[in-house]
Amino acid sequence: MNLQGMLDQLKDTDRGDDVGKAAADHVADMPADEVADHLQSAADKAAQAGQDDTAQELLQMVEQRKADPDALKNMAVGYIKEHPEVLQHFAPSFAQGILNRFL
Repeated sequence: MNLQGMLDQLKDTDRGDDVGKAAADHVADMPADEVADHLQSAADKAAQAGQDDTAQELLQMVEQRKADPDALKNMAVGYIKEHPEVLQHFAPSFAQGILNRFL
């Protein structure tokens, strides 16, 4: 299934807990800088799509990397769990890495 199909399937379900667990598993071994890069890229795409609030929230997480790199992953996972639709703004490989874990 392609990424858009996976995202569409996700919209029709209440799978926030599944998304959160998959996101936690996916970022577990990633360095905080890599997670921050994914968040920055997603923020840029959200801004281009006119979703300024989403972009701002993602950018705030990127800024957190400087203050507490370990908290960055938890913040990212929590945000993805609460707002799984944000995966549409992440790089396909990042989003699929999460979605492939439970779809």
